[in-house]
Formats: sequence, C-alpha cells, structure tokens
Amino acid sequence: MDRVAQRLADYTWPYADQDPAALSEIAKRVARVGSIEGLVTYTELVSGIDFRLPTVNAGQPLRLGVPEWTDLHRAVIGDFLGRLCVDTYTLGQFMGSALVVASDTRQPSEGYREFMRQLGLLRGRRDAEFLAHWIPETRKAYDWYARPTNRSR
Repeated sequence: MDRVAQRLADYTWPYADQDPAALSEIAKRVARVGSIEGLVTYTELVSGIDFRLPTVNAGQPLRLGVPEWTDLHRAVIGDFLGRLCVDTYTLGQFMGSALVVASDTRQPSEGYREFMRQLGLLRGRRDAEFLAHWIPETRKAYDWYARPTNRSR
C-alpha cells in the first residue's frame, strides 16, 4: 500500500459512513461529470439529495446548502468527498473530488486543498503548486471515467 493509500485508510468518516445511499449518489454524479470532462459545483452536486445521518438532526433528512451553506453542511460534504477519494484512489489512483468546485472560483475549496496537504500531496499554499496538483488530478479522473466500465463507480 502506498503512502497516500495508507493515509486514506487511516481516516474515519463520521458522516459519509452513516449514509451509503447518499455516498453512492455523489459517486454517480461525480462519475457522470467526469465522463464528459466537466466539473460540478458543490451546490449542483448535492442538489436534491436527502442526507440521512443518525448523528445529525436526529436522522431527519438534511439538504446541504439549503437555504444556505453552513459550517455543518461544509463539514458533511467535505467528509463525503474525502470518503469518495478513498474509493477513487484505491480503484484508479486519483482524487475524484477534484472535479467538485466552488461556483465562484471554479476550483476546489480550501477544504480540498487542506485534505491534499494532510495526505502529503501538497506542501504549501501557493496557487502554482495547487494547479500543478489539481490539473493532473482532473485529467486522471477524466481518463478513468472515460472508460465505460468506470462510469457507474
């Protein structure tokens, strides 16, 4: 197991492991956008998904970004996208959440960048370093999802 895979395996996912249906839907949506070499905003990604997390809101359905993004919503989506990366890295050696971007910058959030730092894939905070990481990650995702057998993962 390589260093990144080991670090991913060491994480716990307090939200994503509670709702396999929502995780599966997020994975399908990322795969769909990856298969057309696109990007998806956080809001578009979660639109219409009812997250059912027993430890949040007494398990009642939670819609992220409605009526606005809260710190809890950002923590939940970050957790789900981190968990998605476990699968995409294990299967295809790429970070699937690289295809999910903020609507204003059209780049992944600071949460993605921090996660990549924790994994040892980024060291600093310079934009040039981030772009040198992010652009190849999107290309790896596009190549992976271009294969018909990988579009549903």
